[in-house]
Amino acid sequence: MLFRSQKDRGVHWSDDIAAEYKTIQADEYNPKAEWADEAYRPMIVDCQRDLEKFFVGVFAVSLKGEARELFRGQAESFDRLGEIQKEWNVKDQQVFLDCGYEMTRVLRECVSRGHVGTVRVGKELKKVWLCWTGLKGSGSDVFVHTNPRTKLRDFRIYSERKFYNVDVGTSRHGARAPWYEWSNLHCKDLLRARRDQDEGIPKLMVLPDTMPTTDQWSYFAQMRSEKRKEEFRAGRKKAIWEVVKAGRPNHWWDVGAMLMAFMAIVGIVGGDVTDDPEAQ
Repeated sequence: MLFRSQKDRGVHWSDDIAAEYKTIQADEYNPKAEWADEAYRPMIVDCQRDLEKFFVGVFAVSLKGEARELFRGQAESFDRLGEIQKEWNVKDQQVFLDCGYEMTRVLRECVSRGHVGTVRVGKELKKVWLCWTGLKGSGSDVFVHTNPRTKLRDFRIYSERKFYNVDVGTSRHGARAPWYEWSNLHCKDLLRARRDQDEGIPKLMVLPDTMPTTDQWSYFAQMRSEKRKEEFRAGRKKAIWEVVKAGRPNHWWDVGAMLMAFMAIVGIVGGDVTDDPEAQ
C-alpha cells in the first residue's frame, strides 16, 4: 500500500540528480532463491510518527558483510508487519523496529510478538522470550560495553542491549522489551560506503527502483536524502549526517542505516572503537 498523494508523487527534488552520481551496475539475483552464504535474515522497519505507516526491508546477510535486499515495501499496521515477517520466514528475534517515536507503543508491540526459545548462556541452555527488538538512532558516536566477567570496557557503534518495562503504570507484568541505541554517524558512514560501492567494501545488493530517480520518493533519491557535514559543538569538531532539505523523504536511508546497526550487533561490521568517549 502506498501512502503518498498524487501531488506528492509529482514532486521532483532535482531535475538532473541522476547526473550528480556515478552509475552503479546492479547485479541480478533472485530474491526468492536460496543463497548459500546467507547467515541472517533481518527485517528492518522504519516507523512513522502516527504508527500507521511503516517502511519495511527484508535482507539476507552473509558473515562476510554482504547483504541482499529481498523485500522492499510499505505496511499500514503491526499486524501487516507480522504477515510480511511470516511471508519471508524471518525469526522473531531478527525483526527490528525503529522506536524513535512512540517508544512505549512500539516496544509494547515488540515484546508481544515472540516465542519462548532456547539460547546458550555460557555453558547452559536457558529458556527465554525471543521477540521483536527496538532500535533507536543516537547522536552518540560510540557506546561503552562492559564485559560482565572481566569488567573490561570496549567501545562499539551500538549500545549494550537494554530492556524497557512497557507495563509500568498498568496491572500487567509481562516480559520487558529489548532495544538498542545505534550511532547515527557510524552506521550511516558504513551505509554510504556500500551505497557508493567503495573499493574493498562488501556489496549491498538491492532490488530495482520502481520510480524515476528524479522523484524524491524514489529509492535512489531517498538513499541520497542526507549529507555528511562537520560542525563545531562545545568547541570540538563533530561529524553529523543531516537531511539535505527539510521534509525530504529519507525512509529507505534510515532502513539501510538500521541494517548496518543490526550487522554491528551480530558482530559482522563496526569493530571496537579505540577512542574513549569519556576522555577529556
